[in-house]
Amino acid sequence: MSIPTAGGHPDADVLADLAAEVLPAPRAEELEAHVRTCAHCSGLLAEAERVRGLLIRGAEPGPMPADVAARLDAAVAAE
Repeated sequence: MSIPTAGGHPDADVLADLAAEVLPAPRAEELEAHVRTCAHCSGLLAEAERVRGLLIRGAEPGPMPADVAARLDAAVAAE
């Protein structure tokens, strides 16, 4: 079974589907095997699971990181 990739890794949408538990079992198992050996994808999956948890619980995400706020401010100023 092939996994859509981005630079040799499953793409973010596929990892989000894995976090949401909406993939067929064989595909989920294939992705989980990759994630167990890949720090990059493990981190992306953890972030997808965190975001999913926030959406489900409606929890407050906390403060925006300063670097993100600075990039947004710069983008708005450029417009």
